[in-house]
Amino acid sequence: MKWAARPVGFHNEYIFKKILGLGDEELAELTAKGVIGKWADRPGARPPADWDGRAGAAW
Repeated sequence: MKWAARPVGFHNEYIFKKILGLGDEELAELTAKGVIGKWADRPGARPPADWDGRAGAAW
């Protein structure tokens, strides 16, 4: 087992788009401002390079 849980920010797109109803533009703007982010934004907190991040995704 590589990971016990999904990495930080894994569900951002689902939550912000599907549940909160934000569009691609709004999501991109929040990401650019640093309001939201993912594990790749944090040095040392990234999953392995070969991990695709989609295996087992609910959407």
